[in-house]
Amino acid sequence: MKAILILISAVVYCSAALSEEMDTTTAALGDNPFAFAGSSLTFGVAQISQSGEFVASGPSLGYSIAGKIDVFETLPLYVEWTGSHVAATDFSANTSSQDLGPDLFTSSTSPSGTIDLSAFTDATGAMSDVTIQITDSTGEIASIISSAFSPSGPENAISQFALSETDVGGIFTALTTNGDLGTAAAYGVVFDDTGFLFMGSGDESSAAITTSVKEQISASSQSLFLSTGLSWNDDWMVTPKIGPVFRRIDRTRTLLTSIDINEGFESATATPDILLSETTSLRSKYYGAVLGTDLTRQFGNNWWANFGAEAGLAHFKAKYASFEAANIGEASAVTPNINMAMTGTSKMGRITGGVTHVGRNGTIMSVSAFWDVMSDVPYVVTQTVESPNLNVVGDNASLVGSGETYRTHTIERKKMTSAGINLSLVFLF
Repeated sequence: MKAILILISAVVYCSAALSEEMDTTTAALGDNPFAFAGSSLTFGVAQISQSGEFVASGPSLGYSIAGKIDVFETLPLYVEWTGSHVAATDFSANTSSQDLGPDLFTSSTSPSGTIDLSAFTDATGAMSDVTIQITDSTGEIASIISSAFSPSGPENAISQFALSETDVGGIFTALTTNGDLGTAAAYGVVFDDTGFLFMGSGDESSAAITTSVKEQISASSQSLFLSTGLSWNDDWMVTPKIGPVFRRIDRTRTLLTSIDINEGFESATATPDILLSETTSLRSKYYGAVLGTDLTRQFGNNWWANFGAEAGLAHFKAKYASFEAANIGEASAVTPNINMAMTGTSKMGRITGGVTHVGRNGTIMSVSAFWDVMSDVPYVVTQTVESPNLNVVGDNASLVGSGETYRTHTIERKKMTSAGINLSLVFLF
């Protein structure tokens, strides 16, 4: 029977079946109770998805090293250490204009403060005004009262803003009026280390609002397999394997809202952009065991087909952390981390398939694909529990915050899948 060396990678199954010219090399392994057999290096691309949550893609890297440790009766026993890493990213962004009615953006909890806005136009011109106040978490109070008026007629326009900071936060206002175009808008932001409130009102063309979501997924796996090779019908090589597995999945999600206020005329002083963000991270570690088998068959001169399947069970520990931030010019405030944890059990499954070529000079290359599934993978659910205290009467809008909780977060579980294509290079010792 032709000597066959099996190397298994966590990213790709790579069967390195040696040609006739290499039989003497592999035969030498049979004379030694322990000997390193070879290693592999894998490059590829992978896509990771969790239904309704994200679809992210990126590069993958895999590696493995195998050694023959003994012979049981006539069967060789191999130990194989394999590892893989995937770095996947998903990004989406949408830009819209300010609504004619009030635009609201809030953190999960509100600071203690009020925003009163008014923006309207009539035959005399365009007018906007704002009254804003905060009592921050340390008890410090800040307030701003501001107004702007542009009479009807050409070249009558005003753009102004004001910022007042406290020890742990501050307030910001911006007003625009244009008597030539007949437009007016008003904006206010209250922020400290308990959260933020933003409200904008007036002309719908006065601000560009961009909301972006960035998902960053880092997944890694380490396995240590004990395997052997069995001949089946003199055509197939069957390689059962078993061993412990460790996996880690880190997910970071950044939701960013950027508000770019249109000053309305070229000579106006640029108004600082308003940046409101929420960053969440979920880090999960899995400790378990995997049982699998691989099939290899030669189908041409120095060509082999290989297929594999694995199933396993792992205990996981998941940790969640999130914070929110407001940035306006050089002023900023960040909320403390919210932390949660979960433990549980996840089932794992994996199938692979590929082709391997052994060159006459001993170069071994493999092209393969894989599909991986895990049950009960943690993810974060956001629930809205209360609406902001908003009151609108005609052209006047008022927003009041007093430490309410608008949204809560919980950890839930559902299936995660990944798939990829890889190219492997195998090196024999």
